[in-house]
Amino acid sequence: MCRRRLPPYQRDILEIQSLKVKGGVIPIAGKTKVRLSASPENIIFNFGFSTNANRKPIRLRRKLEGFDSNWNIGGGAMFLVVRFYDSAGNIVARNDFEVRGESPGWRNNLTDSALTHRRETVVVPPGAARLLVIVSSAGPQATEGVYIVSDLTVSTGSSNSPPKVLLQFPNRQFHKDDTSSLSPDIWVRDGISPSMAKIIELGDAPTIKALEILDDDPLGHAEWHNSLELAPTVTPGESIIVEWNEMFSIGECGARWSIYPSLPPGNFVFRVREFDLMGAPTGVEASLPVFVPPPFWKTWWFGASLPQFCWLQWRHFYAISFG
Repeated sequence: MCRRRLPPYQRDILEIQSLKVKGGVIPIAGKTKVRLSASPENIIFNFGFSTNANRKPIRLRRKLEGFDSNWNIGGGAMFLVVRFYDSAGNIVARNDFEVRGESPGWRNNLTDSALTHRRETVVVPPGAARLLVIVSSAGPQATEGVYIVSDLTVSTGSSNSPPKVLLQFPNRQFHKDDTSSLSPDIWVRDGISPSMAKIIELGDAPTIKALEILDDDPLGHAEWHNSLELAPTVTPGESIIVEWNEMFSIGECGARWSIYPSLPPGNFVFRVREFDLMGAPTGVEASLPVFVPPPFWKTWWFGASLPQFCWLQWRHFYAISFG
């Protein structure tokens, strides 16, 4: 398999910056392989973009080959939130429905990926009068990626009467110039970087509209939410059913270290790889091979010398004891 050759401006922009064991710095500059002591503890790999990098990082994953079975994607998260307010506009309670990693059927793009249906039930808390639904990337600060929500319906659940729809995001065939179904007075872009919140088109025949958060700013976030002034009224004790379809690919770019409490003997390769907002590898990667030797009592030379050592010790004991 041929490895894709990167343009010169993208080479060496990601690097393993330091390695520490038990708080001590292990020299790695100019080395193709680093040898650690036997039974190392508190191993810390520091990594990041080099000082002369001409662009900011996107999403980073890391893996210690020979030890980790999967890539560590970091702690990025996004949310669909159901928030309740009292009649004075104060927050009474919230229910966070978190998404991390990648949704089932994700294929690194919006065209080939599959939506997954989700259904949640919440109970209106005491004192609540209105309801807000928020699609947000306001998780950990370094979160980056994409979160898509379509077919959003919020309704009351009752065994005595049919469900009553309180809030809905449109899902129907439409013309590109038709903006009537966007309900501009109901759905509001918000957050530190509201431009990252978009309306997109998915599928064809029919095409549907979906809420998208495309977060490429580790210091900001974006969100969609219904207007509080036009928010549906609720009654304490009511069951609220929230249903939607979603797909997502979420990671982070802020983590700059990986910690391992201990490592067994063996050969390992610590790798850091960059991915784009859709979760596809960019080809930018850095790696550092590491060797951990076995303890001396597990080495072949120790095993080979042990019988001779025991024989000498026995002879010494015999000579002292019996002359």
